[in-house]
Amino acid sequence: RAREPRRGGPDAEGPHGESCHRRLAQHQRRRGDPLVDEGKAWPGRERQPRRQPQAAAGLEAQGEKFAARDPLRLVVPYTRTLYAGLFFQPEPRRVLMIGLGGASTQRAYERLYPAVTVETVEIDPMVAQVARKYFNVKETPNQRVHIADGRVFLRRTSTRYGAILLDAYLSNRYGSSIPHHLATKEFFELAASHLSTNGVLAYNVIGTMQGWRADLLGAIAKTMKAVFP
Repeated sequence: RAREPRRGGPDAEGPHGESCHRRLAQHQRRRGDPLVDEGKAWPGRERQPRRQPQAAAGLEAQGEKFAARDPLRLVVPYTRTLYAGLFFQPEPRRVLMIGLGGASTQRAYERLYPAVTVETVEIDPMVAQVARKYFNVKETPNQRVHIADGRVFLRRTSTRYGAILLDAYLSNRYGSSIPHHLATKEFFELAASHLSTNGVLAYNVIGTMQGWRADLLGAIAKTMKAVFP
């Protein structure tokens, strides 16, 4: 959601965004999802069946393979959805991306918005090494990669961004999960303090409104709404 929504329409979301927001709000009231608090257990820490995360990881790997051959083709749907933030802030001067992966989003920004500075924060140096070797990731004055924890990076920088995009996941024997410290109310308050006027924050949360990981999706949505009402 936009930090300072533009005027016009219901929260400047349009009919489809309004409908989705209404359904999610009804879902949260029905489920009573909790806020994600510091140091407490939350749905992202629970053991998840391996089948779904493996399928999601396989799709993402396929998308990155195609993207390496065609940088402008965003195969995995969520990589296209992250661009929805441009409806709220169509001309960001700086973008912060937490999570590198195969850098499909970063490459698309480089080609479509060459004047925009994109800073990426990746905690795992091996991921950055693989991205450089196999996915043609190259650092330029407008494309920078920092090896650091995303939350620590935000605490230490004074830069404000037109868009902050989060695509950070951990992998373990039970599948993938979102790092807890990147999903709390305190983290979103920190991120909000680094957004410029009409800045947006977009988060890739893998789950469904009913069924698989619905508790995770609902908890994060409610936590974000506490900071971005």
